[in-house]
Amino acid sequence: MRNLSQYNEIFISKLNEQLAVYTTIGTPRVESPMWFQYKELKEGSLYFQSSQNGYMYFNIPLNNSLDSLHSDYIRVSFTEVYDHFRQVKYDHIKDNWPTVYYELRPNEKPQPKKQKTIEVKEFIQPESTDYNKQAIDFLKDTATTFAATYKTHDFYFDGDKQTRDIYTIVLKNKLHRYRFTFGQSIAKSNVPPSVYDVLACLTKYDIGNFENFCSDFGYNTDSRTAYKTYKAVLKEWKNIERLFTNDQLELLQEIN
Repeated sequence: MRNLSQYNEIFISKLNEQLAVYTTIGTPRVESPMWFQYKELKEGSLYFQSSQNGYMYFNIPLNNSLDSLHSDYIRVSFTEVYDHFRQVKYDHIKDNWPTVYYELRPNEKPQPKKQKTIEVKEFIQPESTDYNKQAIDFLKDTATTFAATYKTHDFYFDGDKQTRDIYTIVLKNKLHRYRFTFGQSIAKSNVPPSVYDVLACLTKYDIGNFENFCSDFGYNTDSRTAYKTYKAVLKEWKNIERLFTNDQLELLQEIN
């Protein structure tokens, strides 16, 4: 017990198990692993419990025998143990699960970069690649306009561990106007998305019902996060379906 760091690895392992469940199942914030804290020394183990849900807990067996434990333990105060694992928890979640960390500590969230709004309208983008030319030609042929406006620099996807540029995209033609957000590749920071970048990522097929979606993409049907993703993808498909005719959708499907 004098060296609390010897228990860091197993503590992080158990914490990761809770984090994986939290991010996969999509449980409420009160069940966030950020609430775990050292509770007590119990039956030869360090006992950790969520301050918001008493049914959420785990323990770490100590290396010492029970007899030597108590003589050793009294040299370390409750506050020392509590503070040690609190810091380990915060450091690990902040570095490896930043979305979970900033969910409960928004005041520490990195401020968005100061950046001018960028608008990329219609077909002024350079046709620097065959892929981008194909995408631009598709917009021309369907009389669809494209605009990308910088919005912010932040975490975008649930699994993001780094922030990225986020844009508001507008696709518009005589059939429909579709406005949505787009998370740019982290490798393309400060570079607006090309027409190809956006069109290649669009949902181009009917995804069917939730069960079909989970089967096709390997999601668990019991996952709230999977259902949230399904609803977002379904919404995108409904908009794309309104933007383009069946013949045009076949051409869009070739952009990938």
